[in-house]
Amino acid sequence: YLDISPPKNQNHRDLLKQMLLGKYEGVRFDLLITVFDDALTFLLEDGTALSPESPCLALYNQERAGLVRGGRPVLQSPLHVDPKGTLDMALKLFSDTRTVVFVTGNSVLDRNIASRARSDFAGYHGRAALEFTEGMEADRMLDRVRSLESGALVVYGRVSSDTTGRRINARDMAFRLAREARVPVFCLATSHLDTGVVVGSMVRVEVLALMLGRVLPGLMNKEPVALQPASRFVRPMFEWNQLRRWGIRLRDLPKDSIIVNQPKTLWSQYRSEVIAAGLTFLLLVFFILALA
Repeated sequence: YLDISPPKNQNHRDLLKQMLLGKYEGVRFDLLITVFDDALTFLLEDGTALSPESPCLALYNQERAGLVRGGRPVLQSPLHVDPKGTLDMALKLFSDTRTVVFVTGNSVLDRNIASRARSDFAGYHGRAALEFTEGMEADRMLDRVRSLESGALVVYGRVSSDTTGRRINARDMAFRLAREARVPVFCLATSHLDTGVVVGSMVRVEVLALMLGRVLPGLMNKEPVALQPASRFVRPMFEWNQLRRWGIRLRDLPKDSIIVNQPKTLWSQYRSEVIAAGLTFLLLVFFILALA
């Protein structure tokens, strides 16, 4: 596992390239996996000599047509987010919403998510006032979220940098938004499930990972493989404690919702055993009455 994101400047990038190519010169990996666009760009532009015969799987990148490395196509599982599905759920659960603030930053990926949201939200004008934060500094984003009152909600896309170029940890920003907002905060990524947000419509990463695991042996053997799109694995997800905090009833959730951190009940954990014990008890009562 190599964390190369992000090189601070060109000199840093050159040193990173020199270090990696020197350390792994002559080493052949069975598979190279990149996560997000920075890593993929680095591999294609600066890491061409890094195990050049190895197949490559690109995860969570912005899809690029005709992507090839070492004469072979790069297998891509692009990032998929569902702003429209998330906003639909949020507005149904909070029908008095008048203002929606979509929080994103200024990196390439942040702006791409904002662009997708702007397109998806085009039909919502008139239902609620929509605001986007990609042109703000991080502190101004937080100030705006703190100022929101009843009748507003937040949808968090991703913030990995702001307009000053300052690098920001996207999970840390999710924690801060959820902690400091006085209104519900929804999000688009399962990596933010435990940050205090209500959650939203998102890809089930564990199911996506199982699909990827099934095709990786073929990819490493240089066999032609095809991936199912991540959009097939989207489900509504909610965090139990946030449902209670905001007074959201289970019956108001979509039928296929996944609820995270919901306490286990005796019935949900031991349904078969409870049924068996109940039948045994009734049978014993029957015999006692029959012998009385």
